[in-house]
Amino acid sequence: MKKYSDDKESDSAVFSKEDLTIDGTGSLKINANFENGISSKANLTINNGNITVNSVEDAIKGSNSLLINGGNFSLNSEKGDGLKSNKEGKGTITINAGKFDITSASQGIKAYKLITLNNGTINIKSSNEGIEAEQIVINDGNLAIEAVDDGINASLSGEEQANLKITINGGNIVVDAEGDGIDSNGDVEMNGGKVFIYGPTKGGNGSIDFDGIFNLNGGELISFGTADMAQNVSETSKQNTVSLTFDSMQSAGTKFTVKDSSGKVVLEGISKKSFQNVIFSTLSLKNGTYTYEINGSKAGEFAITGTTTEVGNVNRMPGGHRGGQFGGRNWEIRPPEPR
Repeated sequence: MKKYSDDKESDSAVFSKEDLTIDGTGSLKINANFENGISSKANLTINNGNITVNSVEDAIKGSNSLLINGGNFSLNSEKGDGLKSNKEGKGTITINAGKFDITSASQGIKAYKLITLNNGTINIKSSNEGIEAEQIVINDGNLAIEAVDDGINASLSGEEQANLKITINGGNIVVDAEGDGIDSNGDVEMNGGKVFIYGPTKGGNGSIDFDGIFNLNGGELISFGTADMAQNVSETSKQNTVSLTFDSMQSAGTKFTVKDSSGKVVLEGISKKSFQNVIFSTLSLKNGTYTYEINGSKAGEFAITGTTTEVGNVNRMPGGHRGGQFGGRNWEIRPPEPR
């Protein structure tokens, strides 16, 4: 029998050259001190189970595809990615259900071609970049990301950067990133869901960054970040969006509130990090006049007459609060339990 260490293809504690399926309700714990935890050179499917992986390199990898239909996952990668599918031109990751706690030195979830999140509770507790693929589609679920660099990133290695897109159709998403919160080298489309971004506190990055177009057609968005790279959504959007820039940095814990002409709160957020720009959108943000408050005190007003509005030269207000709220809902970095 060939020893594991002599098999040049065997780079994981659990390894298959062909398709691999993991099923059942039992528990599996892997300490992969050499390279990867679980990997398939073809297609990897996980239907259920309680899976813990501590690995030097990638925790779970399906080269052609990775399909997860359920289970509880605790993934810790010392040097690599949490979930990965890296076959050039093929690599896809689909998550239909499950609960995930991911700590990684590189990407929390990384695919070459496509990442599709249909449901589940995903907590990327630590990463260089949270989610990265050529195309990313989020349909539902609870997603929380802590990233040193970008939170959600549509990009591709190499010179060709075609068909890059982030699509958000639903779900509850919280991103805490020191790079770009949402970054697409192509386009972004948001049709639903709730997105809360704690963006960068230093210049050179923005809470939202895209090279193509960003059509915001539905959902709720509030994004705190720096002013020098602030980028509003595209005018082709179907839902009104406002980019409001202050004349100086606001302290961490500042509460920002938007009220309509009748005094009704249409949007409210408390940033856990300092910021100078807020980008926000919700269905109830119609054309008309609005006031905004800092820590409960009126700071100014603005008028919306079209899909994109820019507001600036706002005086800084003192004080602050702790926690994180959005539209009367509590937003924590750890998402709620699965539904």
